[in-house]
Amino acid sequence: MNAQWVVVMTKARQEHKAVTNLQNQGFNVYLPSTPRRDRFGEAHGLEPLFPGYCFCAAQTEQSLSPLRSTPGVLSVVRFGQQIAHIDALAIDRIRKAEAYLTENPIDGAIQTGDRVRIVDGPLAGLEGLASNTAQNRIEVLIEMLGQYQRLRCDRSQIVKA
Repeated sequence: MNAQWVVVMTKARQEHKAVTNLQNQGFNVYLPSTPRRDRFGEAHGLEPLFPGYCFCAAQTEQSLSPLRSTPGVLSVVRFGQQIAHIDALAIDRIRKAEAYLTENPIDGAIQTGDRVRIVDGPLAGLEGLASNTAQNRIEVLIEMLGQYQRLRCDRSQIVKA
């Protein structure tokens, strides 16, 4: 008994619903996910690596017709009349890429000493150094009139320069 992986197109933002319903029908389903990161690089849950798609492994004798009527599923991806199959080696590579993205976060979080730019508010465009970071606020050292001034800014107003 050989399993064949097929590509399943899900309804918009219903990947998890489709996966749950396919698993309830006895299919082996894989939804590659990666940490959802804000613009500061902080992880907040998971999001699909390929939004709108998941992979489903079916035994060669297993019918794929139930896939079409599964809640959350839009269709099985096809090339003309042929169902799109994906090689198990490609699935393994996707799993390795997913593990790498999960274990190696994007270095976007602002830390003390980073050069930053204000992007919102009356001082937008000014650059300085992050001197103190907190959950919602960042203190920025900005040179004004020959002296360094400390400004407290919302995290949403600051990006790395």
